[in-house]
Amino acid sequence: MSQLKIKPKGKKKEAKALALPVIREDAAGIDIGATLIHVAVGPGRDEEPVRTFETFTRDLKAIAVWLRTVGVKTVAMESTGVYWIPLYELLESEGFEVLLVNAHHVKRVPGRKTDVSDAQWLQYLHSVGLLQGSFRPNEAICAIRSIEDTYCFGIRSEHVALPYGTTSGVTGASGVGLHPDDAEGADADESTIA
Repeated sequence: MSQLKIKPKGKKKEAKALALPVIREDAAGIDIGATLIHVAVGPGRDEEPVRTFETFTRDLKAIAVWLRTVGVKTVAMESTGVYWIPLYELLESEGFEVLLVNAHHVKRVPGRKTDVSDAQWLQYLHSVGLLQGSFRPNEAICAIRSIEDTYCFGIRSEHVALPYGTTSGVTGASGVGLHPDDAEGADADESTIA
């Protein structure tokens, strides 16, 4: 059972160390980057408690297999950019409890300089119950958002290329009446221009 020693502020002579007990021994921490993923499990769960994986699908599946093999049931990961989404969804579909934490809240603690130590720190904080998960909408809402993002992609950009010219924005006279088919190069007629 690993414990963190925290010394309260005040007089150094009177300070006593506080120990935080581990309440989730089945916790893991994951630090996700654009090309590498660092995964840490608790001490004693594996000979190599911190492993590094690439971000390909086969590697994401290997993470899930390894975590299951070492007895992990719950995972904490930082919500960095969009890199966390595929692993989050895979682990959730595999039955893991996945806690998505705000990177800014975790980074405020000094002393961590590498991605490996970030993964270990996330694992420790999760194991002692100090992390709170961010809101993640259910699967149906995520699917609707994905469809909406795909549908509106062409008209969100600043300049939209059309077969008959370019519009300088989506709020002007030529941009308001755009239909996504127009942005994809479909034949346009005067009825599609506002």
